[in-house]
Amino acid sequence: MKISTTVVILFAVAMSGCATVGTRHTPQGVASGVKISSYPILEVRPFTTAEGLDDFAEHVAKMREVLLQYLPAENLFEEISPHEKAGESRDVLVLDAKLTNAKSVSRTARVMLGIMAGRSGVETEVTLTAKSNGNKVAKDLILVQSDLSAGVFSGTDRETINHMAREIINFLKKLQ
Repeated sequence: MKISTTVVILFAVAMSGCATVGTRHTPQGVASGVKISSYPILEVRPFTTAEGLDDFAEHVAKMREVLLQYLPAENLFEEISPHEKAGESRDVLVLDAKLTNAKSVSRTARVMLGIMAGRSGVETEVTLTAKSNGNKVAKDLILVQSDLSAGVFSGTDRETINHMAREIINFLKKLQ
């Protein structure tokens, strides 16, 4: 039995899929003349969820984990601390993130419903604070949404979480 190359390619695309990802940044304020390059240390606090989003605690933990994996390659800071740095406050920038809105789409839903499963999305409020004086350095509200455009394994929560981590890094880069 001979299978045509076209059938194999179409099957591969259908299984791997591709998603369109939409992103929107809504800056909430940046302190005048502040550059994050003046902060050699970034302290990444545990991410939180807004009231009523406790079911997404695993998502925010994964989002933080992915961010901590991606950040070192960007060389934005001399040190990135996943824990609170006791006793140190000078030259430390604190990153807090709070999930304010979320819609989940599982792989199972993608397989069963395909494009009808809808859009996966997260909205996260990111705040940067100078640890030395508690002043807010910058704040952004980031919305990331993934839509299925082809295939059954795209537009999932994993892609949305990875994309949000990259968007937080893009926010930091803009402040360099």
